[in-house]
Amino acid sequence: AKVVVFGGNGFVGSNILKELCLKSIPAISVSRSGLKPKYLASAGWDNSSIIWHKGDALEPRTYTSVLTEDVKAVVISIGSPPVPFVDESYQIMMNGGTNCTIIEAAREAGIKKVVLINASMPDWAAAGYRKGKLQAESCAKEFVKNDPTRSSLVLKPGAIYGTRYTQSGIPIPLTPILGPLSFALKSLPGGVSGFLEGVGVLAPTHVDVLAKVAVDFIDSETETGFVVKDTSQLI
Repeated sequence: AKVVVFGGNGFVGSNILKELCLKSIPAISVSRSGLKPKYLASAGWDNSSIIWHKGDALEPRTYTSVLTEDVKAVVISIGSPPVPFVDESYQIMMNGGTNCTIIEAAREAGIKKVVLINASMPDWAAAGYRKGKLQAESCAKEFVKNDPTRSSLVLKPGAIYGTRYTQSGIPIPLTPILGPLSFALKSLPGGVSGFLEGVGVLAPTHVDVLAKVAVDFIDSETETGFVVKDTSQLI
């Protein structure tokens, strides 16, 4: 059984592909370019079996050909960042509409599992970003409604760290900054950490943890229904 990863050439998506490959699970990456990122040529893990497919999240006809009956799960890791002063309707479309369109296409194709990479965010986050992420989560919840054979996982990290790469393959190591911050925040007493979470200061999540939780859910026969995991379960 295969897994289709939307946004597989991005930071989180490519690490989920890595985890799938390490477990010998066949994978297809869908992205707007359909191209394999340059840095994967020397990534140190075998990614030669991944199929790279070009598709537009808002146009299901561009990717329904890969949503075949042997697809076990769909992973969605796409969206736009919470940049201030960006048009609200655009943010809703990119963080909500795109995800919901894919989830509906997966439902129509008879796929039984969806993993949505979403986000934990403070109340003061950009309105369009927040509304889009909430819309996507709602669609993931709707996916399992009235069908006990379907399951969906929504992962809601705060900041995500690890090594990012530019399109030209230049590494941007985030661990030296965010790694110690994550350790410090999760070591705080409950009352202090609870206060900080209340004002939007969340412990960052390592991308490897996020990828492992996603793939473990795909592999699991016991985690069913609608499942949400936030920062407290991702550090």
